[in-house]
Amino acid sequence: MEDRIARVISVLFHPVFLPLYLLLLLFNMDLYASLLLSWKGKLLLAGIVAFTTLIMPMIFTWVFYRMKLISSVRMISKEERIYPLLAQSVFFYLTYYLLKQAQVPMVFSFYMLGATFLAVCALVITFYYKISLHMMGMGGIFGFLLGLSMRFDLPIPATIAGLILISGIVGAARIKSDSHKISEVYSGFLVGTTGMLLLFLFL
Repeated sequence: MEDRIARVISVLFHPVFLPLYLLLLLFNMDLYASLLLSWKGKLLLAGIVAFTTLIMPMIFTWVFYRMKLISSVRMISKEERIYPLLAQSVFFYLTYYLLKQAQVPMVFSFYMLGATFLAVCALVITFYYKISLHMMGMGGIFGFLLGLSMRFDLPIPATIAGLILISGIVGAARIKSDSHKISEVYSGFLVGTTGMLLLFLFL
């Protein structure tokens, strides 16, 4: 894998994009919850998620950069991740709260609750270890779909297999770009998957 390709993959699968990607995936799955929503409802839901999980965190990251709290948007050192992760945790929970108040099917808000939990975990871990946030995000989606499949007997083996493949590509890109060690990539995916599955277990 070339360095340029690795950088492109890292941008396309940046953690801030993942909630919106998953939402669009759920819209196109054979779920009763998706069938309950009209196209107008789906568009509104996607707009809320895009604004609170993508646009606002990006704005705050820019603000942190202007305030010199981070040296670049890549946040190379683990110390630079603290403020963006704190903002992301707040906005993820805000998204969960808004979706819950909007009384949309629980499957859509449930992921955001799990994403909030993982963002807080990432914030705590960051004080001690530079875990891969990309792989935590991919692991979170994997754990969510796996939990969804087990709880509702949803036959989505192709989707899960495809996600494993994509996760492997993203992990390889993070290693190739010298952003993470192999241990940081594997631990990120493991924490993301485990954290989301625990949510299904206890809620």
